[in-house]
Amino acid sequence: METAIVLQLLIVLMLGLLEYGLLLWRAQQISNAARHGARIAVLPDATNTDVQTAVAALMTSAGFTAGQYTLAISPADVSTVDAGQTIQVSITVAGTDAAYIQVPLVPVPANIRGRVTMAKEGP
Repeated sequence: METAIVLQLLIVLMLGLLEYGLLLWRAQQISNAARHGARIAVLPDATNTDVQTAVAALMTSAGFTAGQYTLAISPADVSTVDAGQTIQVSITVAGTDAAYIQVPLVPVPANIRGRVTMAKEGP
């Protein structure tokens, strides 16, 4: 009888640990995509299309479709930024889109965001 009660609790605890571990892994993938996008954006001849393509490639390999994330680049046009100025790339994913198991007992954050700022490289 005790085993039946404790086993249910342990299963829920294990699912929660698994969900949070996978969620942290997904958050790292989002951060890596933002970092890669920023690295492309700071190149002297970079365009917004280059950044969007680089981010899309990493997000697709991480299992996210184009509609599951929001990409924001600041300033809006990376080709007009002078050397030494900063460019910020931010990717936002809804927490429910990043969760794998989606157990109702395990709360997930509303949004997971990866944000990276780098200085534009000179010619």
